[in-house]
Amino acid sequence: MYSFIHFTVTDGIPDKFGKDVTTCCYDMENFRAEVDVVPGSVFYSWVFGFGGDVVINGPDNVKEEYMELVQKVGDKLKE
Repeated sequence: MYSFIHFTVTDGIPDKFGKDVTTCCYDMENFRAEVDVVPGSVFYSWVFGFGGDVVINGPDNVKEEYMELVQKVGDKLKE
């Protein structure tokens, strides 16, 4: 799995995944991290907790599952 991550989140990566995470600079404000995860509520809550500064870019099924979860939460708030 890989994500684009804003530099303000730099400390959150080793705290969650350890120091042996592959990262590379993406642009002047973001970097890319490649991590092995078990997709699910714990991981998705970690991503959501950064308020958009962590973006799941793949694999597509994980990205879709996260988007569906966020949409479901948004729909509940509209009720």
